[in-house]
Amino acid sequence: TAAAAAAAAANAFAFQSEFARIFLERLLLYNSQLLAQIPVDQKIYGQAALDGAHRKYAARAYESLLESVVSQDLEEMKEDFCATTGADPELEGLDDAVRWQRERLKLWRAYSKDVSIPSIRARLPAPGSVLELCLFGVENEAFATQAVYEAFEQLKKQTVYNLLLVVDEYNELFPVTPYLSMRFETTKFGGKIPAYFLALPRLLRLKIVATSWKRMRRRDYRPELLGVKPEDIRTVRNFSPLEFASFVSYLQKKNAIYKFPRDKLEYFYMLSGGNGFEARRLFATLY
Repeated sequence: TAAAAAAAAANAFAFQSEFARIFLERLLLYNSQLLAQIPVDQKIYGQAALDGAHRKYAARAYESLLESVVSQDLEEMKEDFCATTGADPELEGLDDAVRWQRERLKLWRAYSKDVSIPSIRARLPAPGSVLELCLFGVENEAFATQAVYEAFEQLKKQTVYNLLLVVDEYNELFPVTPYLSMRFETTKFGGKIPAYFLALPRLLRLKIVATSWKRMRRRDYRPELLGVKPEDIRTVRNFSPLEFASFVSYLQKKNAIYKFPRDKLEYFYMLSGGNGFEARRLFATLY
């Protein structure tokens, strides 16, 4: 039901804000002095919605609702007009069409003004530094997700320090997350954020190099362009039988595969040679 969906959305946003607050606390643990020296660029500040998506994406989520309300009001206006003047709604001329189109635009503009996207700027109008922005997110959990996105947006544009972001052990095998975002409302994810979009490097929209892949074809990873010597390159070994069993169990737990027969575990280990990528490709085809 709509009420259940709304409750689920509220719970998802609550958890999302809690994790964002924890992330900000960890960020401030060792970086407070550095963040205090980075001024906030007011030109790009305040553009994130509650879930971190850009305000323009959040506003689009209301378009279908506005269209429905405007169409309903317009039909009522036409019925009242025909009842008052005795005009036949089936014999609408060009002038009538233009008139109703103008009324549609007026209604759309009036209702659009009532759509308000909550912004951190309303509570924190002009923070002086990124540290002040992060502290506000820690102290006000409801705005923590916005604070994270705003902080990363400032880190992208700041010129005080050279910034290197390192993420270790990020795993793309997760299914769709339980977190909701208006940006994915009309996608195949049903409003839920896919795990790939939760990767921190995506906030900076930049990858120096990626050794993993999200589709079947590997990325063009060329270590020689980075000055990495051949003798320094290490390839991840294949799974042991026990590790392979844990890998399959993990995929089942996360609903990445379904109804995998346990008695064929050794058979698939032999087919894939313990290679996780080859095994996942087989599972995606068969299960």
